[in-house]
Amino acid sequence: MLPENALVGGEKEHQGTLQKQARQKLFLQHYSENLFNVAATAREIGISRRTVTKWLEVDQDFKERMEEMRESRLDAVESVLYKKAVDGDTISCIFFLKCQGKSRGYVEQPNKQFLEISKGPDFDQQQLDALVRGQLTDRSKYTEMLGLES
Repeated sequence: MLPENALVGGEKEHQGTLQKQARQKLFLQHYSENLFNVAATAREIGISRRTVTKWLEVDQDFKERMEEMRESRLDAVESVLYKKAVDGDTISCIFFLKCQGKSRGYVEQPNKQFLEISKGPDFDQQQLDALVRGQLTDRSKYTEMLGLES
């Protein structure tokens, strides 16, 4: 005979699902309070970061709610940036236009610096062999062969 408080089969699964949903809800409530830091939020409510990662992998509803919160975070920062740009903050204006004004030509152009590569002296195989083997002991010959004369 089972104790009265024993859960069987589907009841136990249902209870586990309810607990998971309650933990997910608690996580989402604290997520923005912890500045969208997954590890800090997980620690605060007593679960592992890996648990959150697993929820994101297997629970589409939880994943969508997380993505909505991340989008809201981005919207909030964009609003602050836009307000600062409209209020005349130069750096905010530049950043905003580089990101949002590309179709109007506000694109940062990298400096196009060309390196001029000069071709060194041509060596024949005999000269190269002598250099590699260290057979040329006269420093003036090395200097002449390498074109190091000033």
